[in-house]
Amino acid sequence: MLNQICLKTAEIILSVLSSQIEIKDNAVCNPIEYFNTIYRLQAGVLEIASKHALGPKCLFSRIQIDCSAAELEALNVFNKWFEDQNLKKVNLSDLYELMLLIEFPIQDGKHIADAENLDSIGSFYTPTNLAAKIVELTLDNYIFKNVGIERFSSSNKSEERVRLVTELFLNSSFADYSCGTGSFLIAILRFCQSHLSFSTQKMKRVAVNFHAIEADSLSIEIAKIQVLEMIGDTNLHTHFNRAFVHGNPLIVPNQEYPDYDFCHEFYYHNGLAMDRIMIAKCDVIVGNPPWGTVEFDLQHYFHLLCPHLNKIEDESELEIAIDRLSETHPNLYKWLFQHDEAIDLACEEIYNDARFEHSTTGGLHTNVLFTELCDSLCAEKGTVGLLLKGSTLSDPINKRLK
Repeated sequence: MLNQICLKTAEIILSVLSSQIEIKDNAVCNPIEYFNTIYRLQAGVLEIASKHALGPKCLFSRIQIDCSAAELEALNVFNKWFEDQNLKKVNLSDLYELMLLIEFPIQDGKHIADAENLDSIGSFYTPTNLAAKIVELTLDNYIFKNVGIERFSSSNKSEERVRLVTELFLNSSFADYSCGTGSFLIAILRFCQSHLSFSTQKMKRVAVNFHAIEADSLSIEIAKIQVLEMIGDTNLHTHFNRAFVHGNPLIVPNQEYPDYDFCHEFYYHNGLAMDRIMIAKCDVIVGNPPWGTVEFDLQHYFHLLCPHLNKIEDESELEIAIDRLSETHPNLYKWLFQHDEAIDLACEEIYNDARFEHSTTGGLHTNVLFTELCDSLCAEKGTVGLLLKGSTLSDPINKRLK
């Protein structure tokens, strides 16, 4: 059913893009509006699918204030279709991941919906069972370090052992600094349910000590909603708005960053930069740091916005073609230039940041950068449990996390 919802979402996005985004000479004229249109419609679909009565408190609802008439009409069409399906519950995390797998490139002078990757679920966010295993190993290690119980999750749980671990957890802080849609935080709550038989009240006490950071604003809103569902208290949404931060912990504010309307899926600009004091040290840090590099993927954006440029193999010819955009497509040229400039500034900043002393050798790999960051933010008797590439473990900074 998720695939059907996604295909219907792609249908309404494509219809709006086709009607309100200008294409000239097989290239998008206004990339800001192109990305903002997709973002607003994705938010609208997620609000309809979530069936939550959070109203204006919810980001999904606030984003729709800026919707055009065509976008509101498209969402109305989707809402009627969705109601006809009579679905009881939709997994927002899986739905959003599928939505991210659909692209809207240009082909033969018009937008198309490319849904070829819909079978690649798991590409963006961590599957539930894998998050649960990482969390189990991490919490078992944390328990052993602090109260001396080895492999608590599979051990005999006497009343005294449960009391010790309960006291520990109720006085501990938990973090995911690249939280996505919150699968690791949900796994912590499920661990508490399964192994400690926590009441709803105790679940809330654990959850209010969560700290989360995520660069994708829709992802972190899903994380909040899923945690609220687990603890059964939507009144804590305001608290989570403070504890769940939309930001990028790898970069700090810098006046040199251009003041520009960056696209939703671009994560290296001042709007997401975080002062170091904003990032709390925690007892338990879990997560699946992004697997990529700090770079501006020109080929990807050419594919979406001006596909003919990807066909030019000669570098000098490509430079001439890009420069020509400054006359034929000035908004597109400015958009590409500003995003590329912001990445250069972010790279320079990260290389000069003492927090990443060991993780900047051989390029800026986000998996490695986040590993060193998490290690530095872990409390003295805390534990870090991350899902990492095998190659990451060979880097010196990561030997402490094995």
